[in-house]
Amino acid sequence: DDDTNEATAKTFKKASFLFQNIFALDIDHGDFTQEELLNLSLVKPNIIYQSYSSCPESKRWRIVYFANKTINNFEVAEKVNSLLMTPFLEDLENFHGENADIKTVDATRVFYAGKSEHLYIDDESRFNPFDVLNDQTLQERYERIEPEIKELKTIKRKRNTLAKKAHEKKLITDEEYNQYLELKEDKV
Repeated sequence: DDDTNEATAKTFKKASFLFQNIFALDIDHGDFTQEELLNLSLVKPNIIYQSYSSCPESKRWRIVYFANKTINNFEVAEKVNSLLMTPFLEDLENFHGENADIKTVDATRVFYAGKSEHLYIDDESRFNPFDVLNDQTLQERYERIEPEIKELKTIKRKRNTLAKKAHEKKLITDEEYNQYLELKEDKV
C-alpha cells in the first residue's frame, strides 16, 4: 500500500534527521531565467545552477540557501522549505505544478551537483529561517496554495505508482491503465 510505504519512509527520514542549515529547491519547467529566479526568491540565495536534467527545451534549476541558524526539528525544517518554495508554487493552475518540485521540501533529501553554466554564487548571503517562519504574510500565501499542493502530491503519487506498474510490466487493470494515460496526458 502506497500510503503505508510513504508513512514508513517519512518515519525513517524523520528518525535519521539531525539538523539542517542549508536549504535547496528544485525549479522544474517554467523556462525561468536566472534573473527571474533571483527576483522571485524570498531571500537572497547563495547558489543557483541548472541541474543535470536541464536542457534548452526544459530548463531545470536548483536554488540553494544558507541559513544563519541551524534547525534541529524535522517538521520545522520542512516548513522552512515549504515557505521558501511558496513563490514558485503560487501559479499552480498555469504550470500544473511543474514550475517547482514539491518533493524538495523533504528535509532529508540529498541534492547532487549540476551543470556549471549559468552559475550564480553569493558566498556572503545568509537568511534567518525563523524570520521566514514568522512572516505572517508568507504564511497566508502558503495556506492559500496548500490544498493545491496536497492534491498535486496525491496525483503525482498515483501517477508514479501507475507508471511503475506499467514499467515493470505487471498486470494492471484497464481502469488503472486508462488512469495512468490520463495523468500522463495532464503532465502533472
